[in-house]
Amino acid sequence: MLGQHKKIILVLLFKSNSSPVKYILWLVVLGFSSVLVSQKGLPYFLEGTWQIENQPTFEQWDLLHDGKMLGLVYKKSVGDIKVKEYLKIELNHTDIRYIATVMGQNQGKDVLYRGIVHDSTLVIENTSHDYPQRISYSIVDSCSLMVTLTGKGYRDTSYLMFRCYPESTDNIRFNRQLARELQSDEWGMKMYYFVILATGEAHTEDKEFYSQAFRGHLDNIQKLAEIKNLIVAGPLNRNPENYRGLFILDNVFSRKEAESLLETDPAIRHGFLKPYIYEWYGSAALPLYLPYTDMIWEKKP
Repeated sequence: MLGQHKKIILVLLFKSNSSPVKYILWLVVLGFSSVLVSQKGLPYFLEGTWQIENQPTFEQWDLLHDGKMLGLVYKKSVGDIKVKEYLKIELNHTDIRYIATVMGQNQGKDVLYRGIVHDSTLVIENTSHDYPQRISYSIVDSCSLMVTLTGKGYRDTSYLMFRCYPESTDNIRFNRQLARELQSDEWGMKMYYFVILATGEAHTEDKEFYSQAFRGHLDNIQKLAEIKNLIVAGPLNRNPENYRGLFILDNVFSRKEAESLLETDPAIRHGFLKPYIYEWYGSAALPLYLPYTDMIWEKKP
């Protein structure tokens, strides 16, 4: 599915003439390349529709082609959708601008927050606003987020939001339970960390030390596979770039966490291998082959 175009849902709302005021939800489907999922600096993990735990309240985020994100908070009841907030995120150089327009508050004026994405968490602040002055969205896993709101003189509020999956599907074989277990998005995909291992800059005349480092390298591969953080590993044939092998890391939610995992490899830690880390968007079903790997080998490497 790499290179396949995903869908983005742009929400347009119009008031109806009926009373009480109702909003009619129109969906416009646009195509865009999946590579936009990893735009630098944007909290791309927000993309999609989320439901607040035990509430009929939803937060929807769509990623636009011009590097902005549009958000909407709405409450659903039978035959009615009531908008509570309009949201927007845009990138100004390296700074994030989070703009909220809350229905029935602030005389309809926008409230501007500024923030950053740090280790799979979006943190925004506006200390001149009454409440909330600070909002954080933190990844729990690819199917849930923890949201925390704080403000001076107010009690902190935290709640979980769960990713919503479409009620209808184009796939007659779709298995919702399996998709959730694999932390799949609605396109059957998820984000991994793809690591290319190149020859490092370290050298040693101690052949025993060098051998032990690479023995530990192999042992560590097994360890990371057992704890389900490593799902693909293997060497590369000789090549001009001196690339030695590759890893695909799973259940890792930040670059910092990926770097910490790689430091458990003695060949990397001692500089014999140098890792190059990339975010990679691939099939969420990739880990399913792992149970069979222990059934097909005859000799240990």
